Amino acid sequence: MMRGGLFLTRQARRRAAMLLSTLAFLAACLTAAPVQAAEMRGPGDWGWLSGVLLYDTRLISRKGGNDGVAFNVEVQTPRIVRGRSWAPRLAVGATYAVDGISQAYAGPVWDLPVTRRLSLSPGLGVSVHDAEHLTFADAQGTGYDRKLLGCRVLARASLGLGYRVSERVIVQLHYDHVSNGGTCTNNQGLDNTGVRVGFRF
Repeated sequence: MMRGGLFLTRQARRRAAMLLSTLAFLAACLTAAPVQAAEMRGPGDWGWLSGVLLYDTRLISRKGGNDGVAFNVEVQTPRIVRGRSWAPRLAVGATYAVDGISQAYAGPVWDLPVTRRLSLSPGLGVSVHDAEHLTFADAQGTGYDRKLLGCRVLARASLGLGYRVSERVIVQLHYDHVSNGGTCTNNQGLDNTGVRVGFRF
């Protein structure tokens, strides 16, 4: 891309997308309806989250591969111990990368209230991805331009900052990272960052 004129560099486009995502989150916070309950529909409800993520944001992972956009869908079970705010839910989800490595994952996620509206949602688990090549040796001479993740099954960690818009609806800034932790030959890792909307039902 041209570095001047009407065209933005790849780095500038990524920063602009991140800024727009943050502004959208803040706008939702400012226009939110009053909350009717201390917790979204109580601890026993199922949850559904979906959103748009910036693919391979490299906040922790190593350089390499390509960037772009990914779409995430996640289902959360009720808390494994009803009535206990410390008890995690089981999350099962998938992230489809438009021009990158897609993955499916599962693991526990916690919903920890910070204020009446704000909450933190750390999560752990495992992820299985669809990368064509896993190591430098596999990809050599193929023209492969995506991350080399080393293993087919990876450890996954995530963190969400949620804002409760109403009794049923939450808007969340989301980050996730997958890696093999150095247990395989290559470990470039992969990060996704974006905005999700969640519902309890």
